[in-house]
Amino acid sequence: MKRLILYCLLFISPVLWARSAVELTLNGGYSAFMKSEPEWHPSGFVGYGAHIGYAYFFNRYIGLGIGVDGYCYNGRYNRISSETKDMIDSDNEPYSGTFDYSYRQKKSAWMLKPGVSILGEVPLKSLSIYMAIGAQYGISVSAQERTSYTVTHTGYYPKWHMTVTDIPEYGFTTTQISQPTEKIQVPYSWIIAAKAGVAIPLKTGWSVLAGVNADYGITGDQPLSVNLELGVRCMFGLPKRHHCNCYQD
Repeated sequence: MKRLILYCLLFISPVLWARSAVELTLNGGYSAFMKSEPEWHPSGFVGYGAHIGYAYFFNRYIGLGIGVDGYCYNGRYNRISSETKDMIDSDNEPYSGTFDYSYRQKKSAWMLKPGVSILGEVPLKSLSIYMAIGAQYGISVSAQERTSYTVTHTGYYPKWHMTVTDIPEYGFTTTQISQPTEKIQVPYSWIIAAKAGVAIPLKTGWSVLAGVNADYGITGDQPLSVNLELGVRCMFGLPKRHHCNCYQD
């Protein structure tokens, strides 16, 4: 993959200024880590990040983009388990004690995601519709994990056919426990990424970008995000011209 990116850069380097652009965007929305142990159930939380990239357009409609994203993924997991055993209370009465556990785990990771993409753009009268699809390589910069859980203790007394709850003096109560935040290692991930939106011109060479993007990791912890995106693009033309934007050949 690294060789492919290098070959692409060497190929386009003689004509970098033929039709090129620099983009800077911010994005935020839903994020999650989809891979988990079988008993854990993943869910999402808020993620956010930024993108800086370079785009070279072969013509008005097709281009190649390279860039890097910095993104903070935040995922949650939930797990429920139960344990039952024979016990004796403080009055020496036998009962069947049940402990219900409800676990909640939050994982967050900052990742750098260099990538390459194929660009498509359709110029219209007052704006352009743009699309992109490509691949990224997610590299974890820092990551942490925090687990908390509740334990609910109930008792069943067969002698009286009675279930007892919420009597703290006998230990029948719900306890909340939070574990300290721990630094963790998040595996590298190959990620498929796509985006779509509109480019609205401000003045010659400058445009506002507004759209959506999504990515999904096919390896590692399988990071997932769906975001709203907002940013700017600066388009460069041929050196012999004073200016050139994406609406002129």
